[in-house]
Order: sequence, then C-alpha cells, then structure tokens
Amino acid sequence: MAYKIAYLDCISGISGDMFLGACIDLGVPIEEIKKFLALIVRPSSIELKSLRENRHGISGIRLEVKVEDSGKVKSWKEMDRMLLESRLPSDFKNRVRDVFKTLAKAEAKIHNLSLDNVHFHELGSYDTIVDVVGVLFSVNYLKIERIMCSHIPLGYGHIKGIHGTIPIPSPATLELLKDAPVYGSGIREELVTPTGALLIKTLCDGFGDLPDMEIDAIGYGLGSRDFPQRPNLLRIICGRPTIRTISDNVTVVEANIDDSNPEWLGYLMERLLSEGALDVTLIPAYMKKNRPGCILQVMTTMESIDLLIKIIFSESSTLGVRYGFMKRRVLERMEREVESPWGKIKVKEVKDVNGKINIFPEFEECKKIAQKHRISLKEIYMWVASLNAK
Repeated sequence: MAYKIAYLDCISGISGDMFLGACIDLGVPIEEIKKFLALIVRPSSIELKSLRENRHGISGIRLEVKVEDSGKVKSWKEMDRMLLESRLPSDFKNRVRDVFKTLAKAEAKIHNLSLDNVHFHELGSYDTIVDVVGVLFSVNYLKIERIMCSHIPLGYGHIKGIHGTIPIPSPATLELLKDAPVYGSGIREELVTPTGALLIKTLCDGFGDLPDMEIDAIGYGLGSRDFPQRPNLLRIICGRPTIRTISDNVTVVEANIDDSNPEWLGYLMERLLSEGALDVTLIPAYMKKNRPGCILQVMTTMESIDLLIKIIFSESSTLGVRYGFMKRRVLERMEREVESPWGKIKVKEVKDVNGKINIFPEFEECKKIAQKHRISLKEIYMWVASLNAK
C-alpha cells in the first residue's frame, strides 16, 4: 500500500484526532498504532477507540482518546526529555521532537517567553502526543510521500483555556497557520485546533486545489460535534500523481513602463528577485504615441504581492499595476551539493515527467567557482552536465 500523495480536504477544519481517524479509515490498523504508542507512553495510561459514525450521511471514523489524569507533560523541556528517553526509533524520535519544537516556538512567541520557559498546558496532555505520534506513524505506514492541503476554514467565538477565555481561532492556531490560506466559515465553533494546525504546519508541502492524481483511497475522520451547516469531517484523498509535476497557484503582476531610465529597470529587477519574486521579465513593447517601452511581468506568491507592488511603485515610473491569479505546473526539483574537482558545488536535481532525475548547474554557483579558480564557466557547466551520464 503506497499512496505517494495525500490531499487534506479540510471541509470543516482539522484536529489531531480527525487526522488520525481518517488515517484509520484509510486502513492503518489501530492495534499497530497502539503498539507504536507504547514506545513512548505506558499502554495503561491511554485508551484508544475508533468508532464508525455518520456526519450528514457520510460514514467515517471518530477517534476517542481517553488518558489518565496524570497524563500531562507541562513544559517543553519535560516533553523533549520524555521524547529523548522514549523507545521510538531514532529518526522518528527526532522528527517528533522537531514537531513539538515548532509548537514550542509558537507558544514562546505568543507568550513572549524563552523556549526553555514554555509550558504547553492543554497541549501537553497525552492525547496531543497520541495525535502527533499516531499521525506521523500512519503517514509512514501508508507510505505517503507528499501531502497537499486545501484552503482552511476557520470558526469564530470564544473558548475557555488555562489563561481564561480566549478567542477562536486560538493564538497558537493562528501563529501556526501563518502563510497558510484560510477563510472565515461563519461557524461559531473551533474548527481548527492547535494540534491540527501543528500537523498542517509540519507535514504539508503546499496548499490549493486537489492535485492531479489517480485516486486509490479516501478516508474520513469525524469531529465529535455535528454541525447543521456542513458535515464535520476531514477527508483525506490518497492516490498517485497522473503526471510527475507539482501544481500550485501563483500571482502575476504586470505594469506597462515607457518613461523609465533603463538603469532603474535593471535595479528594479534585482530588488524584486531579492524580495521574493519567483521570476521577473521585461518584455520590449511599443506603447501609446509609438514610444518604445517594456512590459514588466512579475511572478510571485500571494504572500509577497503587497511588498513587490510597493517596490514597483517606488523604483519605477509606472502609475499603476494589474495582477491576477494563475495555476502553474512545475517539475519536481530540489537542491543538493555534490563533490567536484573544485570542492562542493550546489546543483539542481529535476525529476522529469517519466521520473528520471536530471542534474542542472546553478549559474551563480558556477560563476563563483569560475572566478575563484580562474577557469571558464563553460568547463564547469560541462562537468555538471556529465553527471547525468553516470
């Protein structure tokens, strides 16, 4: 069973138990989860039950977790010590520690504390450990290589916590969901818990619509409440990519410029690229009154659009910009270092549509080596290209 790609369809938000419930619905045996959890907590201190129920006529798994009153890990230091002393496999242990460290950093920022002084309170209970460790185990069990997530609905209102009444979404949830696309659902309930937000933050590779895939299985994890507005569930859609590309959303910003100093435009391009633009293009064009000019085209993410538009206005003579949202597909790629005759060198690995990996040189890296060793840029490029034949 190897699903390769999973899509979190957050119909009514996400919590740790909804995520784990959906994994059980996908076929992860609950007994295997219990056995794995026994490597970190005493089996007698937790009780795990998977209950098949319906939400708006849709069948799924509601996970019920019961823990002893003593099942609290109050501080980040105590949590980390517990993880270090556990019998979890070494690589897995470090991954879990990284997840909880992400939570600790969010809590430290919210409460203006150092990391060593962070207390998890409600999030330090054993049920949080069950959710996090159980989900990480399940993703590994299902052999999921990549996780994408839908836009995330948020509720509103207030809940009671250790610090008194706090707003929904909680400060921890919002801190963890920075850079994730969210929207208001109009539901007066907590739809995304801090644990759910933590799992999105640490596991998801991107956000957007359902990626192209051949669907193999669907799992439904149910929340405990039943909402009249929509089914309270998380749907996980698993399958194999139909082609080996990654789909995402980009913002394209354009401006017509016909009265700027060309030197300014070169500097503008450098600034835009240094401040987060994915790509910048200057296209020669004839403007009104037959004046030569150019069309500035900037591809970026939604998070960077305001900053980049501000730079365009401040560094060019344009009086207006236009922008829109587009889908794109890109080949899978990653950066890595290889040993070369001139020391370590960064290269780009690109996986084509058939899964073959091709290695490409990075211009700035090759330029640096060429200048340092007084050799031709072409020689370095040819050496990197030769790696594809090996």
